[in-house]
Amino acid sequence: MRAGRGMTAFWGDDYWKQAAYRKQLTLFGEVKDIKQRNKEVVDAFTERLKSVADFEYVSEALPMRNSNNTVVYYLFSQAISRVKDSPGNREEI
Repeated sequence: MRAGRGMTAFWGDDYWKQAAYRKQLTLFGEVKDIKQRNKEVVDAFTERLKSVADFEYVSEALPMRNSNNTVVYYLFSQAISRVKDSPGNREEI
């Protein structure tokens, strides 16, 4: 799975598999991977930025859409600390 290697490299490990797929038991006793909605994956990545990458502030993910209004990717913004802008001065809050 070539795409899986890219996701593992991006996330730093294979935790993305837990966020993107849930195991579900079928009526025939088989375990099947069920793809999750984008929101679950985005929420997991946001939490990972906070907990693993240690960013204190992470914005809500902004969906970037193409001309067909399809989400192509999500834009995340993160910071280690909050910064307050004031004329000619930037100070930490």
